Amino acid sequence: MLSRRFIPHAFLLLSIVPAILTGRAQAPASAESPLSKEAFVSAIFENIVDSSWSTYYLAAEAPPCSFVKYDYGEWVKYGLMEMVPIGILNELAKKSYEDRKPLYWEDGKLVKATCIGMSAADSVLARLTEGVAGAAGRHRKTAGHSQQGKAWSRLPAEEKEVFYFSRPVFTDDGAYAVIDLSYRCDARECGMGATYLFRQTAAGWKLVGKMVRWGA
Repeated sequence: MLSRRFIPHAFLLLSIVPAILTGRAQAPASAESPLSKEAFVSAIFENIVDSSWSTYYLAAEAPPCSFVKYDYGEWVKYGLMEMVPIGILNELAKKSYEDRKPLYWEDGKLVKATCIGMSAADSVLARLTEGVAGAAGRHRKTAGHSQQGKAWSRLPAEEKEVFYFSRPVFTDDGAYAVIDLSYRCDARECGMGATYLFRQTAAGWKLVGKMVRWGA
């Protein structure tokens, strides 16, 4: 198997830079470059979020993408939906390695997302864990557990999961992007996390690769 790890070196960091001293007001979210992290997520989030939901919980932190080391043979065999040159994956891995600073989502620029802090996310997941335990009868059945289970079952579907997205990384030409997308549905083992690879097309971003990192 071929394995690639990348050592940092100078490169052109892709970022969205405002127009220099134009004196004009900041452009609205709808006019953002498709290579901004919020515009990208707004274009692809339904690959993991139910499209019928009116909103979804998204952890406010936008951590670095995990795609800093990969096995090309494993991606070819299990992850790629179309052939992607190894040079593209090398570029994305290098950029992921270099892009490590703390960032957060601007929820006003995200479609349907309700950004919540880590403590709020933990509270949601703890509540859901208690509800699932009560509903499934894994603990001694009491009036309290029964009420928790009923309250959990009445929650809208979009209030039963918390999503965690890394910020995306793009190739220099903007043709490919990689991002980690995951969700949790309790504080235990319910959920899934995967690395997603997209290619820009005339119709928008197309999913061309997916490698599950944990969960179902």
